[in-house]
Amino acid sequence: MSDFFDSPEFRETLKKYQSWRTGGERVYMDPDEYADIAEYYQSLGNDGESLFAIEQGLSIFPTATAPLVTRCHLALLAGDITTAERYFTRIGDKSDPDYLMLCGELLLAKKQFNEANAYYERLLDNYSGDERLKYIIDTATILADYNVMELARTWLDRCQDMRLSDDWLDDCDDNVYIAYEELKARLLLAEGNYSESLTLFRRLVDEEPFSGYYWNQISTCQYMMGLLPEAITSLEYALAINPNDKEALLNKGNVLMAMHEDRKAITCYRRYSELSPEDGIGEYYQALCHTNLNEPQEALLQIEEAERKNANNGEALADIYQEKAFILSQLGKWEAAMAVTDQFEQIEPIPQEAQVLRGNLYLSHHHLEEARACFERAAKDSGNAAPILLKIAISAYDNHYVARAYSILKALKEQEGDSYTFADAYLALCAHDLGKREEYLAYLQRALKQNVNEVRQVLGHLFPDELSPSDYFEHAKNEPYNPFT
Repeated sequence: MSDFFDSPEFRETLKKYQSWRTGGERVYMDPDEYADIAEYYQSLGNDGESLFAIEQGLSIFPTATAPLVTRCHLALLAGDITTAERYFTRIGDKSDPDYLMLCGELLLAKKQFNEANAYYERLLDNYSGDERLKYIIDTATILADYNVMELARTWLDRCQDMRLSDDWLDDCDDNVYIAYEELKARLLLAEGNYSESLTLFRRLVDEEPFSGYYWNQISTCQYMMGLLPEAITSLEYALAINPNDKEALLNKGNVLMAMHEDRKAITCYRRYSELSPEDGIGEYYQALCHTNLNEPQEALLQIEEAERKNANNGEALADIYQEKAFILSQLGKWEAAMAVTDQFEQIEPIPQEAQVLRGNLYLSHHHLEEARACFERAAKDSGNAAPILLKIAISAYDNHYVARAYSILKALKEQEGDSYTFADAYLALCAHDLGKREEYLAYLQRALKQNVNEVRQVLGHLFPDELSPSDYFEHAKNEPYNPFT
């Protein structure tokens, strides 16, 4: 789409639209042009101008398909399914391909993933040849947009199944080729194949160096590989292309926070909040930074603002309530903190999470019996679910009960089997603190093979700041061992 936005045809349309917006004479634009203008501003993160453009188009062409479809997409991006459905019902041409794809997207927005997949399967029979290939890639992309990655992978693999030779992409339309490669890179990233994903995104950005999206994806790969300075450089490219790139600002804040540059991270999150004043994400992350900086009063102000902006967003409130409870506890407001755990329990679909949160608060105030009761109840009610046991172990470690955390993690590994790797970084940390050098090195090596970024977050304080996580194992193996680091 960015190639289209750079085309002379679109630039001329944009020029006459912007001339009217700045006080010039209004000129005729067709429905598709209004939709294009709205999508252009949406790609820049300018939601207000995007919405204004499409509403202008609909005021002139109230039944035109293109602006109605675009208006539905804008509503879905904002999480407003009700508004999306209202505009969807106004589309008159039920045979339009965009209408047909939107039917499935509405099912995805409602988290009816199997129903959406079955619907797209039925539509597949309507396509053949290159059109079938394009439909498969479009469907896989929509599934990935809604984070249904396993189904997206299944659909994308059909592209290879359709073709008899390995060089089938050479015969494709350029746009189809780029869409395929881009989605392949996205899926590799989601599947944890960060190096392969990075290679593909670098190849794509070589073809399109002014794509902020590609630079953001490259930075994500680098972040997950523990290449934090490199990730910052990639985000600087994205922000040079568009200083108001909200994704880049958020990503840069996250990388800076991982580098313990919380003051600089706050600047990024504050700018994000200025560009997205309604979603509360910037305020939430500012609260995390202030907590890291031991500024609980400032953290409380930010988390309460995030809570206000997400009063009807249960998914966001779950994270907000957990952070708010910790902040209130840090401020010595014990009763208020426990009251927040009750709010958390009302919206959290896994009730054992609330018990773990209460147990953590009790443990941080040395109420050992109450903490034990909460943790035992959470473990029992969850059937000793691995995610619950892992969180209990982390809580024990964070509150300086290292031996207890170690025993829980060892039991968890025995329960889940050797293939369970999510505990390895914390087992390495516990083994380090307990003087178990050989275990520390073994778990460190295993953890580095799974998630380099997590290793940096959990174990980074044991190593020099300038050291890349890829060098952690050799450093740990060769440096004099000091469990009191």
